[in-house]
Amino acid sequence: MNKYVFLLFVSCGIGVINSQVKSLPNSWRFQTGDKPEYSNTNYNDAGWNEISVKDFWEKQGYSDYDGFAWYRQSFVADKKLLKTKLFLVIGKVDDVDETFINGVSIGKTGSFPPNVSSEWNTQRIYAVPENLLKPNNTIAIRVYDGGGPGGIYSGEFTFIDEKQMNEMKKNTVVKGQSFFNLPTTNGLIAGVYDEKTASITSIYPHIYQAIDSAKPVKAFVQNLSPISKLSPLETKYLQNTHVIRVKYKSANVYYYSSFTRNEKIFYCLVETKKTCKDGYYLQLKDSDPSVLLDSVVTEKGDKLRKYYLFSYKDESTQLALDYVEARNYCHNNYDFLENEIKYMKGIFKKVNKPHSMSKAEQDIFEQQITFLKMAQVRDEATLKYSKGQIIASLPPGIWNISWVRDASYAVRALTLLGLHEEAKSALIFWMKADVGQYKKYRHTDGKEYGINSDYKVSVCRYYGNGKEESDYNSDGPNIELDGFGLVLTAVSEYLNNSKDIAFFNEYYKTIKNRIAEALLINIDKNGLVRPESGAWERHLPGKQYSFTSITAAKGLQDWGNVLQSYKIDGGKKYSTAGKLLEDMIRSKLIVDSSFIKGCLESSADSVHEYLDASSYEYFNSFEYSPKLFSLHHDKYSKQLKLSKDRGFSRVNKGDWYDKQEWIFLDLRIASSLNKYNHFAEAKKLFGHVVKNAQLNHNIIPELYNEKTGAYEGASPMVGFGGGAYIMYLFNK
Repeated sequence: MNKYVFLLFVSCGIGVINSQVKSLPNSWRFQTGDKPEYSNTNYNDAGWNEISVKDFWEKQGYSDYDGFAWYRQSFVADKKLLKTKLFLVIGKVDDVDETFINGVSIGKTGSFPPNVSSEWNTQRIYAVPENLLKPNNTIAIRVYDGGGPGGIYSGEFTFIDEKQMNEMKKNTVVKGQSFFNLPTTNGLIAGVYDEKTASITSIYPHIYQAIDSAKPVKAFVQNLSPISKLSPLETKYLQNTHVIRVKYKSANVYYYSSFTRNEKIFYCLVETKKTCKDGYYLQLKDSDPSVLLDSVVTEKGDKLRKYYLFSYKDESTQLALDYVEARNYCHNNYDFLENEIKYMKGIFKKVNKPHSMSKAEQDIFEQQITFLKMAQVRDEATLKYSKGQIIASLPPGIWNISWVRDASYAVRALTLLGLHEEAKSALIFWMKADVGQYKKYRHTDGKEYGINSDYKVSVCRYYGNGKEESDYNSDGPNIELDGFGLVLTAVSEYLNNSKDIAFFNEYYKTIKNRIAEALLINIDKNGLVRPESGAWERHLPGKQYSFTSITAAKGLQDWGNVLQSYKIDGGKKYSTAGKLLEDMIRSKLIVDSSFIKGCLESSADSVHEYLDASSYEYFNSFEYSPKLFSLHHDKYSKQLKLSKDRGFSRVNKGDWYDKQEWIFLDLRIASSLNKYNHFAEAKKLFGHVVKNAQLNHNIIPELYNEKTGAYEGASPMVGFGGGAYIMYLFNK
């Protein structure tokens, strides 16, 4: 790793107080397996490998490894540290950990096998017992991962004192700001700013998580930060765009990647007056050796701007970026920053807009448009089949992966906005992506769960290169079928709004034969979509989930109606199949004429997934009895609503993840409340989302913490966040 210090400009007292008592390195010794002696101070770990605690172990040479592993780190404590009441912060761990100092357990989070309870999204903070620290110390962390990504993957790694601990607690109050990371991307390169440390924590060469199963995307710059005694006065997205402005007493620092230029360059722009006489340095440490750096100064009147340019050598394409053009552009275009803002403001101006919005709602609306743009891989991407995909969450959210489900809501929002080129690009990504690996799949129970047909929608998600990926655990892969119906709806809405006959002509046969027909094949003898992994990714053997049948019924009807509008023979076939499926939902999934249950197999309130809040999508999709809606809503409100002022968890009797408040569900439920004339309740539920977004840079997260209301899960969410928010505004 390289370390750099750059003089940005003659200092104006800008920076951040280094409040950490003792920071820990990002590189730890690592060993798979599980032996009690690994916790001992005198255990010889010299033969262990080293990996980063800033990312999952799957990305660092341990692909598809699930089970136990240990991390170890040795450090020297000075005399001041030995006399201080301390807490150890070790970041977030997927799924369970127990942490030792000098062989003594100081705490654990989650539950180990056989009764595993995941706490993958919990920041670990453990009190250090008095007199435990010595001049020479060893931390050992036992970790268990039950499936999917595993290990220590993000957060802070430091000792803090009691005062700092109290400050951290303040950040998790329900009514205050609880999310402090601001991403900026241009669909090609991504950076993440952390308000707490006043630094760019990471710059990534792609916006998605992995190129393929063997090539995770790693940050090539980490910990880019000012060195000074003063903290920033304000941090914000400038005018709801992708430009992050950090305001100091005598200067502004802007971070962004450019939409007006087709390049993988991350910009740090420092703006001050020429008369500023103090000095300030930018520290860059923990960068990849292939990082490319440059700088250029430009002036206008009494102002001075200094640009710092960051990029890398892309070894997958042997691309060595030439900075000459970029430097010349910065030097000759003082208004480069203004041009970036003008670009995004121009999009805000041209999009379709809902009939009425408050100022707060409009600001969030514009910020979600920016996130939709930031989350889509641009046509200038170096990997041919990566173009157009929309990731579920922007970094630092761990779901910066292109899920079919999430992207379908993003595409529907883009269509409503009139951003047809962006919507089309996402649809073409689906049409060209490399899928089909699960045409046949025989599970451990001996049954066939493959699609049993050529198909064109991933059974789960995609790698960055456009190849199908399915999340595995000990129960097998996720083979999800809700994406087929969701894509049919997204395609149909795009065609209805754009009138893009060229797209229809080019992809009609693909959509018909490899999406609509593939879906029909997977309707069971009982009239519902057959058992599969479902929207919440329950792996196999799966169940007959209401959400999947709802999305299939709507998608088939939408596609059939499009074909009939184009006067294509056979269109009625799909409309009829969709209506029959809708009838089966009413017949088999509506309980006592009063509510829709989560899946066919669940039969009582005591059974997991008997209630599933995604079933509200039935009421968003079809016209049915207002009485049924009211009874359904009463049932779900009593069981899944966290409080009268909060929203909904996703299913009954779930794990930690299920029990949190799901913002996507809040927004979709609010849409159905409006549709069935429950306007006051819809407004309150939507206002709850708006209020929290206002406190957190207009970012919409995956979850609110069940107890505190703090942001949890991945943030910012794109389809499940911005997409659902925009859809609500257009349909209220």
